[in-house]
Amino acid sequence: MKKFIVLDTEATNTGMENSRDIAQGAQVYDMGYIIADASGATYIERRFIISDVFCNVSLMESAYYADKIPTYHAALAAGEATMVTLHEAMATLRADIREHDVNTVWAYNARFDRTALNSSVTTASNGWATWALPYGVKWCDILQFARTTICNTKKYKAFCEANGYLTKTGRPRHTADMVGKYLHGDEYTEEHTALQDARDELDILLACMRRKKKQPKRFN
Repeated sequence: MKKFIVLDTEATNTGMENSRDIAQGAQVYDMGYIIADASGATYIERRFIISDVFCNVSLMESAYYADKIPTYHAALAAGEATMVTLHEAMATLRADIREHDVNTVWAYNARFDRTALNSSVTTASNGWATWALPYGVKWCDILQFARTTICNTKKYKAFCEANGYLTKTGRPRHTADMVGKYLHGDEYTEEHTALQDARDELDILLACMRRKKKQPKRFN
């Protein structure tokens, strides 16, 4: 069965102010990914804390979830994460892609992870490299898939309305946290650490796949 990757990143809030894309210029400090297939079998789980960014105090002050920094130190001490340079993390990712013949990387709101990783690679290489993924490997968005499957049902809409999970305009919210609550119960909360979020997002992706609907278009 064809394998794919589900990947999540946590990054600094250093996006370029004059860019519409808030991830443009952001620097990844936590990257987690899982190699899996549509049956739900998993082959590899990895979590990297990126030393280039994590050890930079001023950069980490702008991290979206800077309050979680103590949990990263605990994870490193427990061997639940590995601290490496971005170069080392990307070399491992590319090696895993080659070994498992992966050509699709899924992420929730994939354009953020794509842009943040590309920005990180550009910064770490002083502009020598600008693309995180190898040639021919493309991104695909779990959020977009969820919108056309899980979130496009009367049950999901009723769930959001009953629990007040609505946007300012009164529409059901489609965040990974909301979809996770729908699938697992209201006690579910997205952790906002890369590997655990990748696990949760794999669960959402598999739920989408089981609905046998057209998958979103892949992109570079």
